[in-house]
Amino acid sequence: MQLGSSFLILSLLFSDGDAKMKILVVGGSGRVGGSAVRSLFRRYGETVSLSVAGRNAENWMSYKRRKGPIPADFIDLDSKCVSEKLDEVVRRFDLIINTAGPFQQSLDPLLLRVAMSHGKKYIDVCDDIKLSRVCRGPDLQSLAARTGGTAIISTGIWPGASSLLSQELIQRCGGIDMIEESSYSFFTAGSGGAGLTILTATFLIIGENVLVYRNGKETYFKSATDTKEVDFGKGIGVREVSRLNLIECESGYISGLKTIDTYFGTAPKVWNDLFRCMANLIPQKILQDSKTMSRLADISLPLVRLVDKLVGAKNGSRT
Repeated sequence: MQLGSSFLILSLLFSDGDAKMKILVVGGSGRVGGSAVRSLFRRYGETVSLSVAGRNAENWMSYKRRKGPIPADFIDLDSKCVSEKLDEVVRRFDLIINTAGPFQQSLDPLLLRVAMSHGKKYIDVCDDIKLSRVCRGPDLQSLAARTGGTAIISTGIWPGASSLLSQELIQRCGGIDMIEESSYSFFTAGSGGAGLTILTATFLIIGENVLVYRNGKETYFKSATDTKEVDFGKGIGVREVSRLNLIECESGYISGLKTIDTYFGTAPKVWNDLFRCMANLIPQKILQDSKTMSRLADISLPLVRLVDKLVGAKNGSRT
């Protein structure tokens, strides 16, 4: 879920009158944030001023050693720290890009709120349904209206590009009224190139009940159920997927769709079997504990990386 597709909309945040835009990438030493920083530098070069914020400067230095020199300052910052510290940093930038997940288990979009309080431009990769509802709620909408702030949430590949592709399909079908039901299916070979944060988020999502819509009404299913096969086309082929609580269900409903399901699958098949075992055997209370899932992801990451080398890293989407 790289941030690359957010550049489809990033131009909306620039204006011809902008001087050298100061951009802060929060979580920039991670898999997603680092990709965002490198993409920004390749696309805009020295016409923007880049800074990276994170909790560990050595992680950023290590990332630069692996990926090559990137002209970006580092700022020691935790995206969930006290608002006074965030306030001090955010006020210095024009655009804040927040990739510091996981976004699960949080109902306080602190960084977004601080950015809106200063009338800043903001992008994130929020993939949590409940948090996205808070982000889109009346309080933050009113705050942005008062200060002139602009926020685009849930960018990236999925969510992000997946929702944009859905909109295109809706138009091709002749509009919302022509669609009786919709189903979103996603696939990754191995981890899909994901890092620790995304792996943690995946484990947390397994512990959530799956939101679906039936004729406009919310309904919930158990995670990793109703396994089926989906054809993802050339390069990926037919793959096994199961229910997972994905934000595309919410974005589809907001678009006007009334009956929506979301599914996810990975390779090798043993990962799917493992996800189903986790969903069925581990109590939800444990699966929803972010510290426990973070530790599990940290332990699992070396094995995931090894499997990635065997099966490759592919991503697929079918709507």
